[in-house]
Amino acid sequence: MKTPHRICQIAGTVLMLFSAAALRAADPATPVAAAPVPADPDKPLSMFMGTDVSIEYQGKLYRIMDVTANEFIIAVDDKPVQIPMRGSPHNLKVDHALKLSANHTSVTGLVCERAYTPRNDPRMQRQIQATQVSTVVGDNASLAMGQFIVAQNKFGVAINGDSGIRGADISAANLDAAAAVASEKAFASAQMADAMMSSNSASGAFARLEADRDMLANPFDAVEVEFLVSSSTPLNNPFVVLSVNYLEKEDQPASARNMIYARPLEPIGSKPQKVHILQGGLPRGYTLKDYQVHLYNLGQEVATEVAPSRVPLTREEAFRYLKANYLRQHKGATLAAEPVLGRLDAETKAKLTQDQLTGRYYVKVSHEGRPLAAFADEACTQPVNSEIAALTERVLFYPAMDKGTPVDGVSRLIFSRLNL
Repeated sequence: MKTPHRICQIAGTVLMLFSAAALRAADPATPVAAAPVPADPDKPLSMFMGTDVSIEYQGKLYRIMDVTANEFIIAVDDKPVQIPMRGSPHNLKVDHALKLSANHTSVTGLVCERAYTPRNDPRMQRQIQATQVSTVVGDNASLAMGQFIVAQNKFGVAINGDSGIRGADISAANLDAAAAVASEKAFASAQMADAMMSSNSASGAFARLEADRDMLANPFDAVEVEFLVSSSTPLNNPFVVLSVNYLEKEDQPASARNMIYARPLEPIGSKPQKVHILQGGLPRGYTLKDYQVHLYNLGQEVATEVAPSRVPLTREEAFRYLKANYLRQHKGATLAAEPVLGRLDAETKAKLTQDQLTGRYYVKVSHEGRPLAAFADEACTQPVNSEIAALTERVLFYPAMDKGTPVDGVSRLIFSRLNL
């Protein structure tokens, strides 16, 4: 259940995707984000429209499993491979698909707005200019005051009858006259600098006024996002993907461009933590149309209140959807039964030994995907103990298939490998 993918180029952590997209109407300055869907304890699973990003490596596409500050991590033959973000552009594939998640991560206070990178912020540019002017004027004022003091001190030359300094080139009268002229010039320069310094405070207000005028043109070149994130189930290796739909000035309203930004996050627990993103690289004066925030842990996307098209589901609702989709995708196939739902919670896991968590069990499964009996051996002759039997009764399975027809069968079961 995937939408057609798009191929794009990447430089750094910003992926620029240039393709037409149908976008819902929104005010350019205040795009509409996905409406939060509150968690429902009776519906522990969530179906949502997720996003997978794959990157080309040695001629093949691999899904990005993790992100560091400088690298993308993929798995090649079950081994991690680091791909530097910076350097040559990368080919990527972006897929959108319905996903089911048992992890529910809370994202609240999500705000996304157009912004400026520091060097392109009109207010900062005008402030820098005003500071440069103030520095030059201040230096000139200091220099003029120093010249005035030197002139008042008659250039540091002492003239008296006993000094032995005589002649037409320098005399007390000439020194007094020269000092008076130099003092007058220095005093005039100091007054001018003082006047400029006085007007410079006004120029600060003028600079702010000019910055406000500059901002009327909306020369935004960045996007700024903030939100609080927490999770009842610890996420020890999370990263975030921000998708932004935008228009350049010359774009038609019916078409849009897309930027995707990815970065790692600190481990997420029950205590809310603030996430702030300021990302440049957008064309100046762009219009923000829409945005999405996706969270991942250990390479798997997790559901949040702001996940696109999120629908909370009961366990039975999720099973019916998964089974129907599985049967549709495997028409005519002959397959063994396999587990799909039944992940153990942390409290139950803590009560089991390592052998029980990682050991292999065998479960007879009905053609409807329901567990019938559990055994310790593949021949199904050694029933498991009551504790393990009770746990296997919680698990739901894709049924075995004979040429596309669901039939009774046997499934292998390892509790530690249940993801949902």
